[in-house]
Amino acid sequence: MRCPECDARMRGDVVLFEEPAPLYRTMWKTFDALTERDELVVIGTDGHVIEIGEVARMSRALTILNNLHRSALIDESAFGQVLRKPATVAAPEIPSLLDEWRSRL
Repeated sequence: MRCPECDARMRGDVVLFEEPAPLYRTMWKTFDALTERDELVVIGTDGHVIEIGEVARMSRALTILNNLHRSALIDESAFGQVLRKPATVAAPEIPSLLDEWRSRL
């Protein structure tokens, strides 16, 4: 995905496998600062590390969860959209879901 203003490649505030653990204080500040014009996209988590369902419930952002399987630790009703697809299938579809959401603003 590219920034619509400067065309730079965008990468969300994510931690990938084998990267250092996030700065949790910064992460929580980021979650708290999300507005209705932001998006929170969660792909492939069981909810053990972060109570992401509660984060989504408290957020004013558009929330999307993509998990291939349900997790007892995630309240999916907290998300505006839930996908059940392999990440390699869902990830390319998510930008169009976000574009559709933005077009309704």
